[in-house]
Amino acid sequence: MEGKLIKQKQKLEIKKIKNNRDLLITFTKRKRDIHKKASELSTLCGAKVDIVMHTSSGNWFSYGEPSHLVMTTSCDKQNPSEDVINLLVEDQTKLEIDELCAKNKRLIDQMHYEEEREKELREILKTRNAHGWWEAKYLTHEQAKEMRASFIELKQKLENELSIKRGEKDKSSHGK
Repeated sequence: MEGKLIKQKQKLEIKKIKNNRDLLITFTKRKRDIHKKASELSTLCGAKVDIVMHTSSGNWFSYGEPSHLVMTTSCDKQNPSEDVINLLVEDQTKLEIDELCAKNKRLIDQMHYEEEREKELREILKTRNAHGWWEAKYLTHEQAKEMRASFIELKQKLENELSIKRGEKDKSSHGK
């Protein structure tokens, strides 16, 4: 038994987990452990246990032993002025509704902005009498020949200009 190593539990530093995947895995495992402990506490001691969890992603989880519905009903009978769970749910729901309303307002404002921009662009196009390439007119055979000849002439002029520029560049580089 000399060479046998005993694995000890490592102490985990308690801080917010940054990696989303690890956070979800840890939450799932610990949620299961909390449910197990609550069930054991209820079974061993006869305690009524009710757990409500709200995650950072907005999900609600609840656990009740014997049942969380029975627990909230019995709490209502004992203290009808405060239903803590309902207040928490209402507050969270109001927050989520407010966030969704704000997001909806931003999207509507963006949509109105884009509609105004579209109107402005249409006006600009109307005032310029612009015809895009998609509205091109058909050419006759003679017009197409003339256009081809002008393109060939333009190509030759550009080639001549480039050769002159290259010649000047070569002369200047040899003179250095």
